[in-house]
Amino acid sequence: MTRSSVSDSRARLGRAIHVQRARLRISQDETARRARMHRNYVGAIERGEINPTYETLLRLASGLGLPLYELVELAETTSEVEAVQRRKARKSSRGR
Repeated sequence: MTRSSVSDSRARLGRAIHVQRARLRISQDETARRARMHRNYVGAIERGEINPTYETLLRLASGLGLPLYELVELAETTSEVEAVQRRKARKSSRGR
């Protein structure tokens, strides 16, 4: 895996955490409390700055009310949906 793909993976995971948090309408503070970690750490994960451990991912998924596999699936799905949205936006901006 290249450095770029690892960075992309972290960004996708962070986005998935943010999306699930928004669905639940909870803050980073509340997410951190539920996952038993510091809110700054949750924020860094959401921004893709940190490569979280397996245990950290389990705690986050649990705090977000998801099994880990669903959090990972959300990371992949969110990425695909965003990619399609970006392509559509580029096409519509070219057509103007």
